[in-house]
Amino acid sequence: MLGHDATPEMRERSCSGYRDLLGDLGIASYADLRQRGEQIEACLPRVWDVAEAILAANQDIEDA
Repeated sequence: MLGHDATPEMRERSCSGYRDLLGDLGIASYADLRQRGEQIEACLPRVWDVAEAILAANQDIEDA
């Protein structure tokens, strides 16, 4: 979105902040970003299992 709709100043300010955030997360390169994405994808089945267990243990939870 920023690449197409933002002013150059807004794009630079936002991209700089995004790079800072990634750096704080230990992501310094595209390879780091890909690796982190793969790690997240690998843990999603476990997150889903835990969510289902929480729902099963709490029958009062309803779908919205």
